[in-house]
Amino acid sequence: MLFDNWCIFQVSGSQQLGDKVELEFQAFRLQQYELNGNIIGSKTFRVQYEAVSLSSKALRRCVVTSWRDLTGYTNLDDLLANSVGALLIIIPSDLDALSPTDKTLFSELEHKLATARTELAVYVTYSSPEASAILSDVQSSSGTAKSATQQLLNSIAANTFQFTSTGSPSTNALTYKPNNIIGRLRSSERNAPTIAFVAHYDSHAAFPGAAVGADSNGSGVVVLLELLAIFRKLYDKPSTRPPFNLV
Repeated sequence: MLFDNWCIFQVSGSQQLGDKVELEFQAFRLQQYELNGNIIGSKTFRVQYEAVSLSSKALRRCVVTSWRDLTGYTNLDDLLANSVGALLIIIPSDLDALSPTDKTLFSELEHKLATARTELAVYVTYSSPEASAILSDVQSSSGTAKSATQQLLNSIAANTFQFTSTGSPSTNALTYKPNNIIGRLRSSERNAPTIAFVAHYDSHAAFPGAAVGADSNGSGVVVLLELLAIFRKLYDKPSTRPPFNLV
């Protein structure tokens, strides 16, 4: 069983001596699924915390970080072990633009998150000027003060951001019953080799809502059906029937 979710993050930003600003952006929740009675993934949906950096020691917080900083973070398991809070990871808007090395690092991070069990509400959002500005502001004002006086001044003069998720909790499991559809075109030869053409409906990722194909799937299946229609014309006549089977 799979619990799938995405939501809109509302960000209330304020400078203690200035104006208050608000913005919204789409975020995708870490998958939650049941395997042999065990719930794996992010068990929490709701977010209503102040944004802090990865180095912050605050307990009730929404950690905002880039995926690159998280790949080199040695305390990821400890972070995911927290029972209260949230984690928002900013990922590239174009994964194809990453270098081969970065793609490997990103894949390793995704695999680690895909098998994690955490009480945190874990989300990703695509990089944007607004997200980058929030991350830069949070990093500069969170966890950088070295004394109590500096921390007090920081709390007065620095920008603060409150993250709030919108939408309904994912309480109902989505139970899929996949079906395989198999068609075959036979050659006239008994021991002819078989060529298989295979397509699937969608892709899978640690964050299902952000997976390629999650919003517009089925193109591979359409191509497969078109190929079947073309090849069938060849198999209809013994004179044009190829010397191999198609599956």
